[in-house]
Amino acid sequence: MGKVKIMMSGGIVTNEELFVTQLHTRALLLDHEFQHKVLSVIQMHRASSGSTQDLMSRLVSCKFNGRVFDIEVIPAPLKTKERMLQKLCKYANPAQQVRWPFSGRILDCVRASVVCHNSSQILEIYKWFEDDKSTKLPICRVKNKFAMQTVPDGYRDLTLCVIFTGESGLKIIGEIQIHDKQIHDIKVQFVLVLVLTSVYFSSSLSHHHIILAFSFSFSVSVILITLLMIVEQMHKLYKVKRAEKPNNV
Repeated sequence: MGKVKIMMSGGIVTNEELFVTQLHTRALLLDHEFQHKVLSVIQMHRASSGSTQDLMSRLVSCKFNGRVFDIEVIPAPLKTKERMLQKLCKYANPAQQVRWPFSGRILDCVRASVVCHNSSQILEIYKWFEDDKSTKLPICRVKNKFAMQTVPDGYRDLTLCVIFTGESGLKIIGEIQIHDKQIHDIKVQFVLVLVLTSVYFSSSLSHHHIILAFSFSFSVSVILITLLMIVEQMHKLYKVKRAEKPNNV
C-alpha cells in the first residue's frame, strides 16, 4: 500500500490513520500529567518558597529583576484526530519535502501556554525549561517567531517542543508556548472575532431576505477591517518588543 494517495480532486490522503489514533490515545493518557509538569516548572520559581499560594493555581507569582509578576499557565485542549489528519495532508504534500511517517511531525498533541509580561521574561522562562536536569523535559525543538521577518497572522511567541515522560514510562512530545501578555491579549481578541464571525455567518446564511443579505455583506467588510487592524496592532507591538531586546529575542 502506498504511503500517499492523490485524489482526483487534488486532495492528499495518507494511510497513517492508525498512527494518528495511537498518538491521540497516548495524548489522552498523558495530557493531565503534562499540564501538571509544566505548571510545576513555573512553580519552582515562585517568588517565595514560603508562599501560601495555592499549588494548583494557574497564576504563579515569580520574581524578575527584583520585582514580582504574575505568570499565567494555561492548559490548551488536546489536538483532535480530525485536526491531526488535516496536518498529515499538509506534510504529505511533496512540496513540503517531509519524510514518511508524516505523523512524526505532529509535535503539539499536548500543549500548554505560559503568559508573561515582556521579552526579558520570555528569555528567563526559556532558561528555566532549558535546565532539563531539574525539569526532566528535554527540549527537542525551538521555534522563535520573534526572530522571523514575517508571520502570516502577525502573531509572535517562543515555542518549545519538549520530550515528556509520564509516570508509566510512556513518552510524548509536547508543545509549550511562551507568550508576551500584551500580544497574547490581542490574539485572544482576534480569535474572539473569528468565533463570532463563524456564529454570525452560520445564522445569516439561513436567511434569504435582501436586507439581511446587504447587512451580511456590510458585516463581512467590517469584520475583515477589524481583523486587519488587530493583525497590524500585533505587528506594531512586535516591533516594540523587538526594540526591548533586539539581539536576544
